[in-house]
Amino acid sequence: MITPSHAVSARELCLQGWASFARKNSHPLTTCVLLISRFDGRIHHHSFSLYYLTDGSDNYEISSPAFSRNVTGEGSFSFFVFTPGETFCVAKRLDARYDWLPSPNTLAKYGHLFVVYVGDACSPNMFLNDVAGRLALVSNDTGACSYFAKVQNCQKNGALGVVVYSRRFHALEDMNCHGSECNTQLNIPATMIPFDTGYKIRNSSHSFIRFQTTPSDVFAFGIDGQGKVQETGWFLYPSMRFLAYQAQWFNYKTDLLKNLTTGDAKVINVFNHTLMQGEKGVSAIVDLPPIDEIQRYEHVELDFSLSCPGSRDDTCAHWDHTVQLYVCCNATNELCGLELGRWITPFRRRIGRWLTPVKPLIPLLQSAGTSSRNRCNFTVKTVPWAMAWIPSLNIRLVSKVQGVRMTVYAVNLFYNRLP
Repeated sequence: MITPSHAVSARELCLQGWASFARKNSHPLTTCVLLISRFDGRIHHHSFSLYYLTDGSDNYEISSPAFSRNVTGEGSFSFFVFTPGETFCVAKRLDARYDWLPSPNTLAKYGHLFVVYVGDACSPNMFLNDVAGRLALVSNDTGACSYFAKVQNCQKNGALGVVVYSRRFHALEDMNCHGSECNTQLNIPATMIPFDTGYKIRNSSHSFIRFQTTPSDVFAFGIDGQGKVQETGWFLYPSMRFLAYQAQWFNYKTDLLKNLTTGDAKVINVFNHTLMQGEKGVSAIVDLPPIDEIQRYEHVELDFSLSCPGSRDDTCAHWDHTVQLYVCCNATNELCGLELGRWITPFRRRIGRWLTPVKPLIPLLQSAGTSSRNRCNFTVKTVPWAMAWIPSLNIRLVSKVQGVRMTVYAVNLFYNRLP
């Protein structure tokens, strides 16, 4: 774990949060010190200056809520403001949601962009200055219209991008569309900057802006329940909550491995570390036991995992997409090609692993007859534009029940029909 160079004791931490903690505990100081001391004993600290978490320009605030939503980049989001002959200021920014508007990084090809103040941009006919081919500086004082209206009006007037400055004494806000606004596509980026910075730009005569994303040279790792060193994700904006999420994963993984070693299981391999990318995904033909034998097992499970082309998380695919598993055991049956499993890819992490029960779906694993060779075609795929994943899949038949025969049928209620 990384910590500021000015480390404090458990007692000092408790005294700092005394007011809120005292309301919840009968012996607040004693209880608080005990809890923090126990937790602290399980963490290994490496101390260095917070300077090294920034780009060295004093424009980065670790505790700022502005960075809680900026998960799309690889470091601090900032911009430079230039006036003729000098750098006016360097400040942080919060971009509009990535799935609504383009990133301001798309403006890098223009270099330094001239910025002009246009007012609140709530009316396309009330702009204070010509913004065509420039950046629009927009106030957020009145709250008279939505962020969508501001950006749309700036786009109508030919702006290349929008810079909204926050209200006085307010933190940066998440800019997004709402409701029916989201049905209208906008093609220029937008970002929010602090009030003080925006007000300075507003009162300057000639200012230019250049956007920057500073890489964050921070690497964190943890030791899981099996004693193995594991990456803990992008530790861009340090917080104890970040570590807590990783601890939840370690607990899940420990329980998962325990379940995989519990019970007498027959394991059938389908995919083993196979590259998956593109429209077709990856397929495999596998011989399964006859369906009447599969029925005798108490549990039928899919042990599915996702890894990445390299050995580090940064080689993993971006974004979270659906991964679907389809099966066809009888090409003449209407059950051919139906979905047997579904998962969500972990965002740029090589840790995805699931144990999915599918006993109610075993009719999909039946070929032409109960006694014939049970050969099935399995296909796993995600969206065709996603980066490559490396899936592995085992079918687990767990706890065979002796002397029991059951007949299972599948009745298709809906099949490619509109209501």
